[in-house]
Amino acid sequence: MDRSIGNGVTMSDAHCHLQDPRYHDVRESLLSSCVTQLGMVSIVANGTHPGDWPHVLALQRQYPDSILPQLGLHPWWVENSQSSSSSSSSSPSSDDWLDELRRLLVENPHAGLGECGLDKSGSRKHTFQQQCVAFEKQIHLALELNRPLSIHCVRAYGAMYDRVKDIGGRIPVMLHGWAGSPEMTRMFSQLDNVFFSLNLTIVKMDPNTCIRMVRSVPSDARLLESDGPDGGLDDIPEAAFNAWYDVFPSFKDDVEQYKTSSAVMRGINTPACVSLVGRLIALITGTSYDSIQARATSLVQQIFAHYLQ
Repeated sequence: MDRSIGNGVTMSDAHCHLQDPRYHDVRESLLSSCVTQLGMVSIVANGTHPGDWPHVLALQRQYPDSILPQLGLHPWWVENSQSSSSSSSSSPSSDDWLDELRRLLVENPHAGLGECGLDKSGSRKHTFQQQCVAFEKQIHLALELNRPLSIHCVRAYGAMYDRVKDIGGRIPVMLHGWAGSPEMTRMFSQLDNVFFSLNLTIVKMDPNTCIRMVRSVPSDARLLESDGPDGGLDDIPEAAFNAWYDVFPSFKDDVEQYKTSSAVMRGINTPACVSLVGRLIALITGTSYDSIQARATSLVQQIFAHYLQ
């Protein structure tokens, strides 16, 4: 086992898009490297729209021991679930996507629901209210079918908090790519059955703010993810890394060592990124890397335990 970045411990990627076409030519070798060299025991593959849901399920059938599938409608894709004639409506014009999502989840009881959520960044053809309607329908479906929920949230933390609070801990909620403020983190941490999934994009945050945020995440609610194929080293400015090197000089060695793994690829983020995220979290929290990874892996197994039986 390659101990240079994984250190021989088991790891889980709590959020990835392994069905993405950018993985097509490297998927098999990549999974082999992650499993055999890094001790990757599970990868949560998230669908984002009806077109990629079958590919997520096909991956799970091909790699049943490694892939945990989730299917959902990402907020960016809400406009594609509507007809052009209903652009002024406050809700999607057709629930065909929801009917299909329900059918696939019923046929695949091991699958969770995600990636879904709310996003106020950029300009979209749909309204935020339409996002809310689509998101709430997926929450209701997850509750009905008792499935874990993976949530995307950008610049909509208040609206997200209200909806997660209403779930009342009835199903596990994974806050994917968490980058909220320390104060918002503490608010969400008071809710039952809520998990914070951290990826490498936290490097873009101001180190002092990020450190306070990470230390506000309870250790029994902290997941690690790659969000591959995006969100890797190539997506983060060098200046952001340099700011962290000033705080934790040894993190530079971790980054350089990480680059040497065969599971790390130029131009595309991979599940191996979970190892580097774990190194940074260990530095921030003053906790051993092994315990960070072991706890995060245990939590993924716990969240999906009912669906792994």
